[in-house]
Amino acid sequence: MEKAGNGILEHVKDSHYYDIFGYHLKLPEIPPVKVLGITFDFSITRMVVLLWIAALIISLCFLFSFRKRKLIPSKLGILLEYVILYIRDNIAYPILGRKLGDKYFPLISTLFLFILVCNLLGLVPLLGSPTSNLSVTSGLAIIVFVIIVLEGIKQHGLLGYFKSFIPGGIPAWLIPVMLPLEVLGLFIRIIVLAVRLFANMVSGHINIVVLFFLIIFLKTYLISPFSFGIALFVSLLEILVAFIQAYIFTMLSAIFISMSVKSH
Repeated sequence: MEKAGNGILEHVKDSHYYDIFGYHLKLPEIPPVKVLGITFDFSITRMVVLLWIAALIISLCFLFSFRKRKLIPSKLGILLEYVILYIRDNIAYPILGRKLGDKYFPLISTLFLFILVCNLLGLVPLLGSPTSNLSVTSGLAIIVFVIIVLEGIKQHGLLGYFKSFIPGGIPAWLIPVMLPLEVLGLFIRIIVLAVRLFANMVSGHINIVVLFFLIIFLKTYLISPFSFGIALFVSLLEILVAFIQAYIFTMLSAIFISMSVKSH
């Protein structure tokens, strides 16, 4: 552990350090692994620690709420039960249907809770929001992409799945043009899924930082009440945004899975 430097770029440059109370905590580094010429770095970074914290929070909430069978659950248990049932009855069943909804309801509810907790971590001092990192949101979107492709192939077969990209009734000479565009559209939907969550979460944090930097740029403390007041309002608004973005990501994921299954 070493004393933290004053430069902002120093913190951004090395992601294997975790800043807390003015100190750099060095995280364990794992030697990179090369596979087919591609280097994979499995070192524990700051974002990995935050993802572990989010997973731990969710696990502990369910563990302490439902470790004992009770006729009337605790207040936290009632809240978790309400959230789970809301996702099932308002996202999984209406979009995917009852059979497919039961199959993917655990995935959808886990996505919602995990993204929500990651979003809310950004409001906790000394922590940060994992979903403000594009690598994290891309990883979540890739999970959805794999489910979309696998479920589409399972429902229609490999050849039938690729046939589903071709709109019915078009001339044969348009197929070589339409097929790449439809496949590209699938990738674009997944990219938008990742970028939308990332952009919405990072924009709120940027706004708060800019408001605090106004005091430095204008070189006066007279503006501090204005900056702190607006920053507090933006922080409260970020709580609402955290719920909305988790809901939208979950709903879009269910819609994309449904489109893959019902493409015919």
